[in-house]
Amino acid sequence: YMSGPTPIQRLCSVWKTLSDDCKEHGRHQGTPRYGAMNTIPVFHARHMQPFLGYCRREGLAAAPTMRSFKLPEEFCNKDNIYLPQMMAYSAIDHIGQREGIPDIAPRALSGVAIFDYGDTISNCVVSAPTLYVAIQQLQRIVKIEDPSMVITVRIDGDSAYLGARSDNAEFQCNAWSKLMLLLNTIKAFAGSQWQTKHITLSSPKLPGFDSRDYFPEARIFWSSW
Repeated sequence: YMSGPTPIQRLCSVWKTLSDDCKEHGRHQGTPRYGAMNTIPVFHARHMQPFLGYCRREGLAAAPTMRSFKLPEEFCNKDNIYLPQMMAYSAIDHIGQREGIPDIAPRALSGVAIFDYGDTISNCVVSAPTLYVAIQQLQRIVKIEDPSMVITVRIDGDSAYLGARSDNAEFQCNAWSKLMLLLNTIKAFAGSQWQTKHITLSSPKLPGFDSRDYFPEARIFWSSW
């Protein structure tokens, strides 16, 4: 006879909490993503490190917010830990809103290099003989590191267009994380001083800051859904 909840009941309770909290955040953000959830998108915990590192450097209290979203900060320092993506990015968005920092994502990611993405991603990039091979390998790796992300490549004459799509693009820290991953992959071959000339970003919510502050040499196009 078991007087307490079974493991399955506890798992269902956690799933319901995650689902309800994500739906509430979707309503708060003014985005359409708050319908019934069939799956919970996850990603590797190391992708939170740039954001938490920025909070520590700037003296921002991240731990209470992470706990309120049921994501203890120590989880992000573990290997082979996957976090619910919408909850993690909701926590970072919440910190940015609380502290009055709408551009917390590019601020946190502006100094990131390819090695900050962990051994799996950095090794697949730096071990590649060419940038094209690195992108091909990265396309396979991200399916494990962040299953919500899809990297595309289009060749047009002498130009190559790299793209990254994600299921949760309404979270700006998600969109910026994908963008910076692509740019840092290119810099691994073109040099750290390389700057892109053209960026197109599409999201259901436009940024509350000037993106040109971070890419002064690029033409930046934003579009909302």
